[in-house]
Amino acid sequence: MDIKKSVILTFRIFEKFWGNITKEQFDTIAAEMGLTDKDFDAMGTILKSMILMTSGSVATVRDPDSFDPLKTSSWSEITRPGLANLFTLLGLDIAEQISKQDYKTSNTLLKKMGSSSIEMSDIEAKIGPNGFNAMNPEKIQISEKLWRGLKELSIDAIKLILNKKDNWDIGRAVSTSEIMDVAYEFATDVPQGQSNNRVLLEIKNPKRKGFRAGRLSKFQEDEVILSGQLKILKWSLSAQVIWTGKNIKDKSMTRDDWLDIVDGKLGLAGANIQVPWNMDSTSKFIEDVLSTGYTISDPKSTEVTITDIFNIHLDIVCEYI
Repeated sequence: MDIKKSVILTFRIFEKFWGNITKEQFDTIAAEMGLTDKDFDAMGTILKSMILMTSGSVATVRDPDSFDPLKTSSWSEITRPGLANLFTLLGLDIAEQISKQDYKTSNTLLKKMGSSSIEMSDIEAKIGPNGFNAMNPEKIQISEKLWRGLKELSIDAIKLILNKKDNWDIGRAVSTSEIMDVAYEFATDVPQGQSNNRVLLEIKNPKRKGFRAGRLSKFQEDEVILSGQLKILKWSLSAQVIWTGKNIKDKSMTRDDWLDIVDGKLGLAGANIQVPWNMDSTSKFIEDVLSTGYTISDPKSTEVTITDIFNIHLDIVCEYI
């Protein structure tokens, strides 16, 4: 199913109303957008897919064959109460049980939703001084910068990301935010004192791709569903490490320290070491640390062998292409 620009724009307008649309407002917007009965059917399917992605079982969205009919629920149980009227206006039954077919449809449709876009000229033709509503057209558009946080990743997952040499195909739809703090808080939300291998993605989005769930979602965050390919532009890494070594006075040392890798340099603050670094060798470096240890020396200060690495924080700047 192709998604028409008029349908995308209508959802963005609904989002600004928090989804609390009266029948009069619905009819006015539908008439201005020239929506047909077929469009209303498509909007019902899109709304359901968005809800499953933002507050349903994401694992089942990824793999619809894992659907368990004994664990399903009604739409009302995972939908924000304020959307009940929108369900009715679109001819949907919010009390209906969610089916495997709903998840299968969502799996297919979300990829298209996440790569959808609409030009500012199309927005300005319908919104603002030249349109039927006084909304600011820029507020309707997707941000040029999105954020995504990942947490509690395995070492293998970190290494896999570091080894990305070509474009990163996120393919399936993922949740991003237009607000950095939202993504960062998610990435760092673990029990105090727990080691957390996490990633914070800054996604440059010049084509303004994505489907805004925002205030239509149950959690009412500035959420944008995104799918497609990313190109990694640069990254930096910090992590806790354990090292042993000798300082320039030949005194043996073992200590817990923070390691930083950024802009072609590796630094160990506690060992007073900063050396040139090949960023492409970082994945192999982590592997070596965890298998045999990795020795680094700075002739002016210290030679150390790093024997453990954990609590890895990876900050990545990438671009949607």
